[in-house]
Amino acid sequence: MIQESFASLASSANGKMLRGGPDLQVRGHFTDTRSPVRGGLYVALRGDRFDGNAFAREAVEQHGAAAVLVDREQALVGVPEYAGAILVEDAREAYLGIAAAHRRKLAKCLWLGVTGSVGKSTTKEMLAHILSAAKPTRKIHKAQGSFNNAVGLSKTILETSADTDAAVLELGTNHIGEIEPLAQAARPNIAVITRAAESHLEAFGTVENVAREKGAILKFQTIRDTAILNADDTYFGIWKQAAKGRVIAFGLNENADLRATKIKIDEMGRAQFKIEYAGNPRRAR
Repeated sequence: MIQESFASLASSANGKMLRGGPDLQVRGHFTDTRSPVRGGLYVALRGDRFDGNAFAREAVEQHGAAAVLVDREQALVGVPEYAGAILVEDAREAYLGIAAAHRRKLAKCLWLGVTGSVGKSTTKEMLAHILSAAKPTRKIHKAQGSFNNAVGLSKTILETSADTDAAVLELGTNHIGEIEPLAQAARPNIAVITRAAESHLEAFGTVENVAREKGAILKFQTIRDTAILNADDTYFGIWKQAAKGRVIAFGLNENADLRATKIKIDEMGRAQFKIEYAGNPRRAR
């Protein structure tokens, strides 16, 4: 949860402070007036069927918001003068900017990011369960449902508390160029790509373009980070080349570091298999 000065939030959002002193303290945030946070920042998001700017006044007067972030200046008409106000060009981008700043402050937390055409949510849930089961005292935070776009990712990051040990994020896309800003905000220490498949081809054109888009999750990793990649995928080589740190390959491929063997499907449709580990993870370069 954010606990920031108004000036710091405005800077992270790349916005202009129209009202409120720079030392105004903001604790928490909300994007829906049906789930308000008193003393928090109201972020006025716009969608196809709604415009959060229309609820800025309500957020302050009825729900106790300390400040509002809007991308239409007319939204401030009627908003009490005592509330802080930040004006931005695009509230979604500003929201992601605030989330990115919050993530940078939680350097002690292990950040995991999952993307891919299939299995993102399932993989995210499995990772969170494994991390928790391996060490029950570990505090885990994970994306709820399929919160994998700019709004969902921002919300997940901003709801990560300072005492969280590991956060598992999900990064999704339905058009070219969407993963990169999400990855820049999330900066996953461990990035997982499940596979590239024929999804959203109306926007991507080819599966290779899908694969390259998924590979953008690796762009902001460092040599200290890890990429977990599907060795069976046609585009494994593209991802391996893009990785900056350690690469752990998984799959049925004999060259995979983690390989499933002796696979059996029982009468209930449940899979049984043996996991073989080939050795130490390889450096990308």
